[in-house]
Amino acid sequence: MNRYRFFQSRILSIWYYYLITALFTGISFFQLVKTPHLNKISLGDSLVFLFLGIQPIENIGMLDVFRIPLLWLSLFIFIFYSINITIRPATGTLNYLLFFSFKKRVSFWSFKVLLTFSTVFIHFSVILLTSILCVLISGNFFSLTPTQSFSEYFIGASSSFSNVSIFTNVVFIPWLICSTLALLELLVTYFWGELQSFLCIIAYLVISAFFTSPIFLGNYLMLLRNNVMTSSLSTTQINSYTGLLISIFCLCFFYVIGWNKIKKWDYTV
Repeated sequence: MNRYRFFQSRILSIWYYYLITALFTGISFFQLVKTPHLNKISLGDSLVFLFLGIQPIENIGMLDVFRIPLLWLSLFIFIFYSINITIRPATGTLNYLLFFSFKKRVSFWSFKVLLTFSTVFIHFSVILLTSILCVLISGNFFSLTPTQSFSEYFIGASSSFSNVSIFTNVVFIPWLICSTLALLELLVTYFWGELQSFLCIIAYLVISAFFTSPIFLGNYLMLLRNNVMTSSLSTTQINSYTGLLISIFCLCFFYVIGWNKIKKWDYTV
């Protein structure tokens, strides 16, 4: 059993899913361009706009259910759906052979984790490259710093973010959080099943949208709740570096739990 070819085939077999991610990114950029009161648009504007999310909800009411940004929710639901497709076996027999081609069960688990992380990485790379392409084609600013007009219109504060801060909070931390949730999805797959794992992630994202708490990692995927991006807003309760520490801890915890599960796994076709 050639593990590299299996890995390559699983990653490349969903190439059209990456195109859909690019489409989501393009739609977001088109919406941003059509926004009034904006002159030039920077690369930072397009990335921040894609991950804006919503302001923290203090008192949940009937109408708050309509506040969830559909593009934001649809993008991440789609990403986790593609991960669910990637990590599930192509056929029972093929996955059976792959499982027994590893001398150690921990190697099989590590392989699945690598497959999961690689899928997330490709999706985020597609988002970044598509944003760069849209900015270049439209003749806007190739800068990670949000423009002042964008910051005042969407965030309610003047633009005072460094390129490092924007990259950390718009690219790196969302990628890390998404990778953590993807590992949770993989873990739940081996406890309850593929469909259940996907539904679990959807529920987790929706709960994160309504409850502003550091334990709900979906909050770190919404920049309007990030105290680095919105330092002038007193309602925010999310510190991106707290999310960084939580996600690293969860990554280690989920990996160990999965490793123990695979060790005791009685694999049958």
